[in-house]
Amino acid sequence: MVNQTTESLVVECSSGFDGGLDQTFHMEVRDARTGQLIANATGDRQPEFEVTGLNSGRGMKIVVYAMNSAGRSEPPAVLDGFTLKVAELQVENPPIVPVEFTPVLGVLIGVVLTLMLVALVIILVLRMKYKSGRAAANRKQQQEGAPGAASGAPVVPTGGARRRRRSGNGR
Repeated sequence: MVNQTTESLVVECSSGFDGGLDQTFHMEVRDARTGQLIANATGDRQPEFEVTGLNSGRGMKIVVYAMNSAGRSEPPAVLDGFTLKVAELQVENPPIVPVEFTPVLGVLIGVVLTLMLVALVIILVLRMKYKSGRAAANRKQQQEGAPGAASGAPVVPTGGARRRRRSGNGR
């Protein structure tokens, strides 16, 4: 047997001594369980056969013999064959491809982590400076703008903009 698929098979044999007579080659393909004839083929010059249209996953008994005017070759060549099964649904998860940890990858990961850490530290330092600078400015503004604010006395606005009350008579 040279080739097997899900629905075909190819059989090639080497011819023996022909006794000087023209010979033909025959192949019978039978179901392995029932013995029922599935296919029959004849070749004139070369014992090469291809059978198509078979069911997948089927077991077969293949009988190959030669015939000439003197009769049939004995014993015939008997082969056990089968067609391939159709691929079944794969239910398992595909294997996870492991990542190879090379020195270059280690250095690259180290550089990236270092840069992230430096950026985090810079952000924290700037944030702390901004908050402390803002708090100092608020304290300074309270001390300069409201002299009584440090003693706890109430602050009353003096001078500056006054509010005008509107009355209904246009004053």
